[in-house]
Amino acid sequence: MVYKLHYFEGLGARVEPARILLAYGKIPYEMVEIPFEKWPEVKSKYPNEKIPVLELDGKFVPQSIAIMRYFARKLHLLGKDDWEMAQADAFVYTIEDTITALMPDMLIRKIATGQKGEYEKEAAEKLRPFLERLEKHLKTTNGENLVGNHLTWADLCVADCWKRYGVVVPNLLDDFPAVRRFSDAVYALPGVKEYSLFETPEFPTVKYIIFVFFIIGAVVLALCVLAACIVGLIKDIVEWQKLRYSQIPEDTV
Repeated sequence: MVYKLHYFEGLGARVEPARILLAYGKIPYEMVEIPFEKWPEVKSKYPNEKIPVLELDGKFVPQSIAIMRYFARKLHLLGKDDWEMAQADAFVYTIEDTITALMPDMLIRKIATGQKGEYEKEAAEKLRPFLERLEKHLKTTNGENLVGNHLTWADLCVADCWKRYGVVVPNLLDDFPAVRRFSDAVYALPGVKEYSLFETPEFPTVKYIIFVFFIIGAVVLALCVLAACIVGLIKDIVEWQKLRYSQIPEDTV
């Protein structure tokens, strides 16, 4: 039994909170990445013709929040009682509110694909009211959790949302230190920290450093082999010349 997450190739966006939950819970899964150009050909196989979709044993569950909630329940992160669960749900649904606010002028697509440009100022202005409310709320808590002073799926999902917005929109969190501390605290959690370094498109540092070192090592090895071949060839030429001249009769010299 292996979970599979279906989403667009090289894109985090709506599937990323689910991957954060999986990373935190150390739940193994496979990514089924769909190239954008292939989407028209395959979308009819998915419920509602939308992704992300969770697959298990050939069965599908659509809708990003349904997927997040499924894993949150398995990890006992929904909340300790009905009231906490409702509060956590409310915070998770604010993520959808931010996406709706960014829909005009395709701002959300530009953010999701990591584009840079003049739109960043407009995006920051639309997101500011959400940040102001979150900053105010965090000052009433322990600063690291949104509900009940303990970890819930709302912490993981909301922190991921603002962490990624902050990467693409420069200085977005400068006026909101509580939000920044909150996001940093979640990303320092075991499992999430390792995932953020190696997997997420927005945090590729270690992944690419390893890749660069691999390439450098391969180039060095290739140069060493080439140098050894050249040295061997030179030795062969020298030996051949010695053999050639040793076979010349002395009386012809």
